[in-house]
Amino acid sequence: MGRKKASSPEDAPGTFEERLAAKFELKLASQPLTSDIEEYISTQCAMLDYAIGRPGIPVGRVTVFYGKEGAGKSSVAYHVLAETQRRGGLAILIDAEHRYSRDRGERLGLIPARLVMPTPTTLEDCFVVIEEIIKWVREEDPARLVCIVIDSLSALDAKKNLELAVGEQAQLGLAARTISREMQRLGPMLAEHKVALIIVNQLRQHLDIMGDPRSRERRKAMKRHTMTGEGALVFWGSLLVYFTSTGVIKDDDAQTGITVRAEIRKSSIAPEGKQSLFDIDAIDGVDKEGSQLDLLETLKIVTKAGPWYSLDGIKFQRRQFPTVLAERPELLQKIQEAPLLWRPDPNEKAEETADA
Repeated sequence: MGRKKASSPEDAPGTFEERLAAKFELKLASQPLTSDIEEYISTQCAMLDYAIGRPGIPVGRVTVFYGKEGAGKSSVAYHVLAETQRRGGLAILIDAEHRYSRDRGERLGLIPARLVMPTPTTLEDCFVVIEEIIKWVREEDPARLVCIVIDSLSALDAKKNLELAVGEQAQLGLAARTISREMQRLGPMLAEHKVALIIVNQLRQHLDIMGDPRSRERRKAMKRHTMTGEGALVFWGSLLVYFTSTGVIKDDDAQTGITVRAEIRKSSIAPEGKQSLFDIDAIDGVDKEGSQLDLLETLKIVTKAGPWYSLDGIKFQRRQFPTVLAERPELLQKIQEAPLLWRPDPNEKAEETADA
């Protein structure tokens, strides 16, 4: 009677990686993961979406808008909330600076009756509120689009520092340590429940300015700026956008808006380092049509000579672009596809290989 041949690992069904995953109850990267990004929310600024390299900010990840005051960070964040509402999602604004304007919010597209505004007073309360909201929303509606904006994180402090009596010294770095600790819980929760979080943050002068005020080292240190919880936010943030105001827009002698430069300082979803320029009106927010026209010019679909633009032999001025866009709906599709132009089309590559 012959002896039965022992089966080798190669004879077992499935690949080596599949057997390993089955043995230890692991997942392969080809399977759905909690870190997968399934949706993006447009910033309603074509040039900024183009610089991000995606159709907006990622859902399930942390996005950080930071820069000096008056650089348009809050305005863009409000536009993202308005886009969330337009798509039937839940928009939540934590107005830590207590300067939200209902009138301007409506002009930017926000619907006040559908805007939820928690009012935490400390950093700890802020993160607790966010976690409780996420759990409740996902129990009620597992598929609803959710976007949360904290405006701004630098306006909140740790509970211990706020409870100090007058004259007592606050603990340096306590807020940063609190943010780091809380983000370790919140980061995975955002990915698991597919919630977009935008953290608006302000810049402050670097604390490391001790020494001789005339020394070169101190003068260099005084020029450096940082943001509250910078280490944790850079670590957990999938998208960091740095905003700078590069100029003002005037009508006669009155300032009516600003020109903003947004730079992608960190991105784990597309190539980083791109910059975009766009205008923000003091009342109506981002100049959407102007940004779309600038993008078409960047893509060389539209050419410019002085104040005149040219498209397929048709000449028009900037204020006439909405009419041109209404008559040429195919331009809107090119604008929507532009953020993905950095990524080659795999179908085209397959066709080239087949032809070869």
